[in-house]
Formats: sequence, C-alpha cells, structure tokens
Amino acid sequence: MAQNVSFFSQEDVPVSMGITLDTSGSMRSKIELVNRSALAFIKASNPEDEVFLVGFTDEIELLEDYTSDIDLITDALDNIIVSGGTALYDAIYLSIQKAQTGKKPKKAVVVVTDGEDRDSYYKLDELVAKVQELDVQVFNIGIMNPTPDKGLFGRFSKSAPEKAHDALQKISDETGGKAFFPLKVAELSTIVSEIAHELRNQYSIGFISSNPARDGAFRRVKVVLEGSDPTHHLRYRKGYFAAKAPS
Repeated sequence: MAQNVSFFSQEDVPVSMGITLDTSGSMRSKIELVNRSALAFIKASNPEDEVFLVGFTDEIELLEDYTSDIDLITDALDNIIVSGGTALYDAIYLSIQKAQTGKKPKKAVVVVTDGEDRDSYYKLDELVAKVQELDVQVFNIGIMNPTPDKGLFGRFSKSAPEKAHDALQKISDETGGKAFFPLKVAELSTIVSEIAHELRNQYSIGFISSNPARDGAFRRVKVVLEGSDPTHHLRYRKGYFAAKAPS
C-alpha cells in the first residue's frame, strides 16, 4: 500500500562508521594497499564522522575504538598482523552492533575481504536477520578468487566463491548499501572514493506507516521514483521491524 512521505531531505550528515578488514593469511599480499585505501576513504569522508576499526581472522578484534583522529587509525593499521582464518559473518555481525551504538545520525560499515566465511559462529540467515533489524548500511568489498570452471554438470551447483559473492550481495542489498567485486586490488581506491561520496550525498525519506499493528513483524519496503529514467537504480533499506506491543 502506498504511504504518504512525511519527511524528505538531502544533506551531508556525519556518520558513525566501522571499517572492517579481513586480516587472514590470504590477505598478506593485499593488506598494504587495503590500508592505504582505508586511509584515503577516511580522508574523503565527512570530517565530523566517527570511525572505528575492526580486524578479523578466525577471531574478531577491535583495533581502534570510535575516533575522528586519523593518526590513531593510521597507527592501528600499521600494527595489523596478518594470519589465521576467516570469521566473516561474525565480523559483520559484531561491527553492525558496534556501529549502532555510535553518536552520529547515520550508521555504516565498510567490509573488505578476499574470501568466503569459514570460521563464524553466526550463520548467514542469522546475520541477515540482524542487518534487517539494525539501521546500518553495509558496503561489502569482496576481492574474490575467480570462479573455477566446473564443467557441464558442475553448473548446477554453486562454488564456494559464488556462494560468498551471493552472501555479500544479499547483506548489502538488505541494508541499502552496495557490494563491490573488484577484479584487482588496485581498484580499491576508486571504490572507496565512490562509497565516501555516496555516504555524503544520500537522501532521507520518512513516513508514518498506515499499518497500526504493533506486532514486531518485518515489513518490506519498496521505493519507486516516478517519472525517472528507467536506467536509474535505487538502493535503499529493504524493510524494517514494526514496533512490538509490550506483553
């Protein structure tokens, strides 16, 4: 059912933001460029943003708590040790929870990884439920391995890189963020520049639901831009959980 828009704005609003980096052993040859891209991203963002830094292997570590001091982030990046496995879902789960506690009006997490999840406690469906619950945009950058040639019969099943690709895409789609899959690590600088620009140039739309039920149910949202160029693509949060009446 169509809803009446009660709030609409476009302004450069400060963000409480997490940068979540895969520091597993397979990132060894990429981490230097990833670190430089992370710093370039912060420099291109709103100077009033507050940023925290998370590194993950098979364990999750808060490398730097909320700060607007780029020198502290630089020191934390310089001290990263690359080793271990990949608890990707756990890292995203804990990062969005951390982002939600921030003081700024908008919340976002940028994730850089090169592999599929191997070591997480949380499953993908649990993570998707969490990103649906919390108002945090997730931008995933997946530096994935090429999909292997699976032959004629292998085409009916997805490879591990394909499943990882789909998972990152789904997580970002649900939050109104975007997933990127560069073929080369060198593309990172362009991608982080795009994310920084987007976070500083977004629209906010609000409405009061015509459905008065306080049932705690997840409600899907569809945004349509009338009279627009059909090639334009809208990205937005795909839904929200209704308030639940106290028992």
